[in-house]
Amino acid sequence: MAGGGLISMVSVCVIVILSCAYSGMFDGTGLLAPVTGRVGRMSERYGLFAAHTAVSLGSSALFCNQTVAIVMNAQLLGEEYRWRGLEPMVLAENIGNGAVNLAGLVPWAIAASVPLATMGGGTGNPAPGLLPLSAPPVLLGPVLPQGEKGRNGNKL
Repeated sequence: MAGGGLISMVSVCVIVILSCAYSGMFDGTGLLAPVTGRVGRMSERYGLFAAHTAVSLGSSALFCNQTVAIVMNAQLLGEEYRWRGLEPMVLAENIGNGAVNLAGLVPWAIAASVPLATMGGGTGNPAPGLLPLSAPPVLLGPVLPQGEKGRNGNKL
């Protein structure tokens, strides 16, 4: 039983549960309200995917955890997608192309430090081994359909 199975996944389950608990605590206390407003304005000005990129890198750097970055993207940008009438799958695709991949570019985040330590590269610079992680966000870009309207009615 030491090589896999359910026991080896306990730590992953605990991380996911704690990440969701952080999200609930932030939402319940209203701590994210000012940030949500700023992220909304950023998405109006620069687009949803640029906002995803900023939230992904910022939350990965702050919380050092890819799971928290995913949850924070959903929480901070979910309302923007609802206001714009976009399907939840569009939000999920942008999170997948943003937070999931970009967390590996933050050297002190778990998504970068564990693979680098496993490869024997230390935790200093993630670029040599993990730079290909930035390819999906750069090449795929946003999956936001063209012609969507923002909250203020302007075409995006």
